[in-house]
Amino acid sequence: MPRAYKGECGANVEQMPFLAPPDKGRIEAMNKPCDIKRSCWVKDETEGFIAGENQSEQGDPVTVNKLGGK
Repeated sequence: MPRAYKGECGANVEQMPFLAPPDKGRIEAMNKPCDIKRSCWVKDETEGFIAGENQSEQGDPVTVNKLGGK
């Protein structure tokens, strides 16, 4: 009899609720304004990456505002 791995769902458990966001969250994410020239991802120590927005760009130095109050 095969052993289950830690965190593995059984054969009779639907996995999609764990993989797909709820419809409300998906629709909110799709409706967020996104400026392709200013939007970026910023490395964060605790969360990995968070959304950011370029404030100014002067050659190589770029000033970025982290979204979400961080």
